Amino acid sequence: MVILGKDKQIRAFHNVCRHRAYAVTNKKCGSSTVLRCRYHGWSYDSKGKLIKAPEFENVKGFDKNLNGLWEVKTEIRESMVFVNLDAGNEVTSQVLLGVEADLRRWNVNHMRPIEEWEIKGNFNWKLAGKHTGNWTFIEADPYSWYLAA
Repeated sequence: MVILGKDKQIRAFHNVCRHRAYAVTNKKCGSSTVLRCRYHGWSYDSKGKLIKAPEFENVKGFDKNLNGLWEVKTEIRESMVFVNLDAGNEVTSQVLLGVEADLRRWNVNHMRPIEEWEIKGNFNWKLAGKHTGNWTFIEADPYSWYLAA
């Protein structure tokens, strides 16, 4: 999940409660100052810090600071949020193969969406595509999200 915190910083976290590995949220989008797991009520702030762990307040040796959400590496480039789920690498170590130059050339930080769409089904998300007129958007691999004529 990707969050814009009160401090205006974008952070991403694995959507997994540290208590029983239940999803912290099932919403596709929304706003909240607190992320609360519905299973046992563990609550996290927008920085991923555990702020409430019912029935654990008096557990000897329990440290809230060691039980926050697992953060995913993020970086903003040319107004786009890039995430890296590989725990061993920073986002900046990922090669974007000219994508960043294209984003600058296209001036994407001034673009606005003209259409939203969603595909539901049992398939590999990397093969999702949509045909709109003369343009097709294809997610076949991490570097082929360009508009293709």
